[in-house]
Formats: sequence, C-alpha cells, structure tokens
Amino acid sequence: STQFISLLRTFSIGEIVYIGVQRNDKEVQIETQLIEHIEYKNEPMVGFLASTPNQRFVFPINVDIDTGSVGGPSAGLMMALNVYNKLTEADITNSTVIAGTGTIEIDGSVGPVGGVKQKVIAAKRAGATLILVPTANYQDAKPYEDNETLIVAVETDFYLYIPTAFSPNNDGINDCFNIKGVGFEGIDFQIFNRWGNPVYSSQDESDCWDGTYNGKPLPIGAYSWRLMVDLPFDEIAIKEGILNIIR
Repeated sequence: STQFISLLRTFSIGEIVYIGVQRNDKEVQIETQLIEHIEYKNEPMVGFLASTPNQRFVFPINVDIDTGSVGGPSAGLMMALNVYNKLTEADITNSTVIAGTGTIEIDGSVGPVGGVKQKVIAAKRAGATLILVPTANYQDAKPYEDNETLIVAVETDFYLYIPTAFSPNNDGINDCFNIKGVGFEGIDFQIFNRWGNPVYSSQDESDCWDGTYNGKPLPIGAYSWRLMVDLPFDEIAIKEGILNIIR
C-alpha cells in the first residue's frame, strides 16, 4: 500500500488514472479521476483507502520457521536476531546465553512490550547473562541487573507503538487510543470508518482519542487508520493498519 500511495502522489489532481485490482480471482482495470485529498491540501487521492493485508515476501531461499511454543509480538526481536545468526557464518552469540524481548517492524524498528519485569526475571532464572530490552522498557528492567546479568537497551532511530484495539467504556482501563514512540518530529494521523470517511484526525502525538465522532460514541467494529510521520532529514514514513473498538 505504501508503494501505491507513493506512486499516486506522482500524479496531479484531476488526472485520469487506471488502477488494476483483483476481484473474485479476476484482474479488473478501473478508471478514476483523482481529486484533492480531504485532509492534505494539494495532495491527490482516490475514493478508497489503500492498505496491505496479510503482507508477504518472496525470498531467494526457502524459509521455514518452527517457533514451537513461542508466540506473540514480543518475541519478534529475538526471532529476527536468531534468523540473522543462522544466516551468519560465525556464531554471533559467542556461545553466550542471551535473552531478550521486543516487537519488531518490517523496517527493523524495535517497539516496547508488556510485562518486561516478569520476562527479565524468567530470563535470569534460565541463566541468561545478557538480556536485550527495548529502550522504552529499559528503566523498568534496569533494577534487575546485577554482577551476573547485563541488561542492554536496544536503540532504534525510530519506532512507533500503535494499539490494535481499545475499549472506550469509561471503566478507567484502556479507555482511549493514542500513539507512542520516539524518533519522529511530527505526525498526521487519521482514522476512517468502513466507508472510508474520516472520523478522527490529529497532528499531536499526545492526543488520546475517546472513540467518538462529533461528540457521539462510534459503534464497535474495525476502523482503518493512516499515519504520516515526519522523520529527521525531511523524510516521511507512511503506515497503515486496522483498529478495533471494543465495548
């Protein structure tokens, strides 16, 4: 979807474009005229939200990963490092018992996890002498460092944590939706309903959305979001995803 959006921005408002889609196992070409974006001035847009569900990659070699009983996003960092170690001639661990936790994105950015204290304690009991944790979790993990265990924060230039669901029911738990991260200078965040109509937008990463539109609670269900992040050196990152409202 990011490639599609980048290509779309090379055209001008009012131009006719032809978009190929796959519908019912058949390729269909759609003709449409670009209009001005409803939120971004002088930016072209089409009348649907582009996203990439179930993104897949084609590798030059066969890859088969058996994770066993390991699961969940918090294993992402260590899985990625283990794959890297397998592809490297020498053992980069040097036979050291290393443990760690942290999510990982396609761009390599490492994100925070929950329950880091319990994960660190379990790793120490398993004999780990080096424990890797996301920078955002380092202060919680640091008190468990001792002469036998070194805890290291994994630095990333840029990471975002965007929840996949929240429950705005005024119970004081997970009542609002907000973005957390480091390494960016500004955001432009939008949430859309199933018809592609915007129901929320913000340019402040400290904002916390309460799940309402025009003061009224939105129904439960899935909503798509689009985020433009201003990075250093005039770079822009675009991310998209799905958010669920649960009550």
